Parts: sequence; structure tokens; C-alpha cells
Amino acid sequence: QAGLLDPALMARKKAWEGEFTAGVNAKSELKQKYGSAWKTVAEITARRRQVDVRRRYHTGNAYGSRLIQLAIGTLRYPAEMAKPDADRLSPYQEKSKARLEQMLFTDGPIDLEQEKALLTAFFTAMQGDLPATDPVVKQALQGRTPEAAAAALVDGTTLATADARKALTDGGVAAIAASTDPMIQLARVIDPLERALSKEIGDLNDRESQATEKIARALLAVYGDNVAPDATFSLRISDGEVRRYPMNGTVAAPYTTFNGLYERARAFEGQPPFDLPPRWTERRDSLATDTPFNAVSTNDIIGGNSGSPVVNRNAEVVGLIFDGNIEMLPNRFLFTERVARSVWVDSRAIMHALRRVYDAHALADELEGTRATAPAM
Repeated sequence: QAGLLDPALMARKKAWEGEFTAGVNAKSELKQKYGSAWKTVAEITARRRQVDVRRRYHTGNAYGSRLIQLAIGTLRYPAEMAKPDADRLSPYQEKSKARLEQMLFTDGPIDLEQEKALLTAFFTAMQGDLPATDPVVKQALQGRTPEAAAAALVDGTTLATADARKALTDGGVAAIAASTDPMIQLARVIDPLERALSKEIGDLNDRESQATEKIARALLAVYGDNVAPDATFSLRISDGEVRRYPMNGTVAAPYTTFNGLYERARAFEGQPPFDLPPRWTERRDSLATDTPFNAVSTNDIIGGNSGSPVVNRNAEVVGLIFDGNIEMLPNRFLFTERVARSVWVDSRAIMHALRRVYDAHALADELEGTRATAPAM
């Protein structure tokens, strides 16, 4: 969020996009092919704002209420199970059914007072976000205060027990239709709205994908290979350098070490999340604790890069990338390298830990290419 609110970053992004769209509009062929894509994305974005409000209340999972989730699952179970497997909602297909049935038909702790507090807060917010004519508002509140409505739903339902849920599903669609349980009645209203919303969101996603594909093609047409394309699971190579960066009024070093690992655990008295597994504590004296552990560099990173190799100028694998610092989040829309860094585990740490902590000598030998190969048979 800080990146999106940074006026300097946004000014640069707006200036670049203005240059990009001008490049598209300057050529009639490109304008005809791609010029409408930005308008489409803007329309979809505006539509999403409206959809997102309904998404907060027209889906069973949105409430965070265990009882509403169970009510939706109970309501849908007989109807979905009557369909061919391929036509069912994903959680009701054979591949997922065992997990679903464990959730529905196994008793688990449900804090009823917490349910009331959660629903009270949710219904209060719903009153401000949705009109009084909304079907969920009408069914949930029925003219009551949010607190009274929450109490009536939680106190009036039998769905807190697995036996009650099983009895309803065993009765099939007819039993569900005849049920007067208040949670089932609310689920009966939410269910078709959620299905329609899911389709609407899917349609928006499809349209957006088509529009952003046009923008990607326009990017290639205007800039050629001077600008990297969006990540699409194809091979991407990012160059960068190991470099420290300003952080919290000081400077973050480019490397951490095993020493730092143990010092952090000591400083926090071994409490989570800085506690260490017993093996790491027991093997401390066997380690060269000045061995580099993690490193930061100016490489570009985005979700999905975790596990990618870090290669030096000699084409040697020197680490595995796994994260970025918090300052790199704005790189999702505009790459900068003043404070944004990727984070990777150093190969020296991997090999040292394999040998000194995990006793995985055969694996370490194989990674280093020193493991003897079996003779040909």
C-alpha cells in the first residue's frame, strides 16, 4: 500500500503509461488492435468495485462464521451429490469429498459466543454496505438489530452438532427444503447469490485476461525486447548485484551468517518465531558460524520465483531465491532498486548445513558432483 500511495512512484508509473499508450495510438494498426484494451480494463475495475461489496456478504466463507460455512455445506451436499461428478462444485467432487465429509460430519469445537460477536460485527457492516432490499440483509436481519439477529441465528440453529447435519443430508433435498433451521434458511438465500457471483467474477476474469493479453502484445509491439514481458511461467533471467540497503534508519548488510541466526535466537530467549530446532542447537559447535547464510540482491522477484537458482557471472549456482524484503512489494507495478531487494539462501549455507547439521553427505556430494557413480551393469 505504501508503494501505491508514493507520489513519486505513481508519477513515474503514470508518465510511463502515458508514453506507452501514446506509442500505441501513434500507429493506426496498433491502435486498432490494442487501443481499446485500457478502456476495457478500466470498465472491469469499476465493475469489480461493485462486485467486491457483494462478495463480502453473498458468499458463505466471507462471514468467517463456522456455523454459516457448515450451513452452506449441509445445504449443498444432497443437491451436489445427485449430480455427475464433473458437474459438481469442486469441494463436492470425488477427489475432495472425503475432506468435505470430515468437515461436515465430524464434531469440532464451535465457540457460540464468538459466533454471535462475529456475526454482530458482520451484520453491522452489512447494513452500511448493502441496501435494505438486499436478499441477505432481509433474511439475516428481518427487522432486528445486528446483535439480536446474530443471537437468533446462533441460538436457533441445530447445526452445531454433526448428528444434526448428517440427519439433514441423509434426508436429501426434500429435508433441506423443508428445514426451518435459521442457518439453513440464511444459507438458502446465500447459495444462489454465491453461484451467480462466482459466474460473474469468472466472466470478469476472462475479459480481463483477454484485455491484459492485448496490452502485453502492445508492449512488445512498441518496445520490442527492451522491456521484459509479464511473468507467464516462461524462462526469465534477471540480472542484479548483491547490495546493502537503507533500513529503519540504518543500513542492512548484504549477507547474514550462521552467527546472526544464533544471536537472534539468543536475543529472543529461544521464543517463537526465533526458536531453533534441537538439532541446530546441538550442532552449533560443529559449524563455521561466519559462513554466509542469506543474501540480498537487486534482482527482480515476484510470486512464483521461490526456488529459482541464483547464478553468478561464471554460471555457477550460488544460491536459491525464496523471498523479497517488504520494500520490494511496489516492484509489482514499478521496478526500483534503491531499497527493494530479493532474498536468497546462499549455497555455502546449504552445503554447510547438509554436512554439519543434517549429516546428508551423500546428497552434498551429489550436489557438488563428487559422488561416485555406480558401475555400468
